[in-house]
Amino acid sequence: MKIVILLTGLVVLTAVAGIFAHQPAVKGRGPAETIIAEMVSGERAPNARVVRRLGFEAMPPLIRVLTLKDSLLKRGYYYLYSALPRALAGHLPEPQPAAHRRLNAAALAGQLGPPAQETVPALAKLLTDDLADVNAANSLGLIGPGARDAVPALIVAVEEQRPFAATALGELGPAALTARPALEAAARTGPAWQRREAELALKRLQRKAHRAFAW
Repeated sequence: MKIVILLTGLVVLTAVAGIFAHQPAVKGRGPAETIIAEMVSGERAPNARVVRRLGFEAMPPLIRVLTLKDSLLKRGYYYLYSALPRALAGHLPEPQPAAHRRLNAAALAGQLGPPAQETVPALAKLLTDDLADVNAANSLGLIGPGARDAVPALIVAVEEQRPFAATALGELGPAALTARPALEAAARTGPAWQRREAELALKRLQRKAHRAFAW
């Protein structure tokens, strides 16, 4: 019975792999979309200089990947693929789950700095993603004050003790002053790593706010 199930799964996998392999290329796919797609899939090494050179052209493909979800067909393929012996799985396309692509895209977005403001809503949603949350928080910090709309989500992330959320708030300056109570609570009662992170974030937030209001 197990052999029948295994063979059936192999046939299904082969058919689905064939579908994936012969999907037509996206019409009108430009250089920016190709480069971002290759970086988030691991076909090309991430390169901050290349991403910055793409500038605003990188926004649409990045946002698409940041909000990417696997179809039911792909999830079935991943499950069956993982159940196959390594010798058989090696003959099929290796799965590239959407979660891994989102993880990589969340890291790439921050390399654009302030111009990546369009990615803020998608990055804020990823703060609840247990795989991409750290990269998302780090990128929001790199975007800086332009990520002010993510402050409520970052406060929740601090309360959930997610790494780099406090650091990101410290980079937003006056836009994140409403996060002060959450940062102070984390600095008092959080685990050791978060207490240190929250203390540094509060100091940075205070410096940035003082500088801004001094004008």
